[in-house]
Amino acid sequence: MMKDWFSRVYIGFIVSSILSFLIAFFSEGITSYGAYISGYSILIIAIMMIILTLFNKTLSNTTQEGTNFTSLMKVLSTSIPFLIMLFTIAFLFYIMIIYKDRIIDKQISPSYYSFNNINIILLLIEIYLVYEIITSKEFETAGIFPKLTANIIVLLGILGMISSINIFIILKYYTTDGFTTIR
Repeated sequence: MMKDWFSRVYIGFIVSSILSFLIAFFSEGITSYGAYISGYSILIIAIMMIILTLFNKTLSNTTQEGTNFTSLMKVLSTSIPFLIMLFTIAFLFYIMIIYKDRIIDKQISPSYYSFNNINIILLLIEIYLVYEIITSKEFETAGIFPKLTANIIVLLGILGMISSINIFIILKYYTTDGFTTIR
């Protein structure tokens, strides 16, 4: 009963973060900024809950088999895709908060929006793959998921991190006046 409740909560968080990202994608200004912040924060909580579930299931399955070191390595190897995704989202969340005024006032380079859109598309694909993993029977019972899907999530996470670093560089070094006086 408790496991069912817990999984429904992080699935609900994932769905609400998708809705928040869609609102942010099709709006602008303070509304878009607020939707991105809420989407990132909700998704961080959901992924942390998934990692907690994964740790619990992996440790309960491996403690009967071997030593503590093998248990730790099994937990790390199964949680790497989610940790990379969590790190990327946390980094994006951090830079969105640090450069809040520049983003809301649109005192940034137009390439920020391109990289932000790329990042959101990559993140939505990752969320879809994670949703497919966590709703599968193998994950619900033993915390097991296909290695190909995990590798795709890792690849998308690395591409997302590269895009996030580009966003950080744009926000830190390439600020503009918004070119609003030229019109």
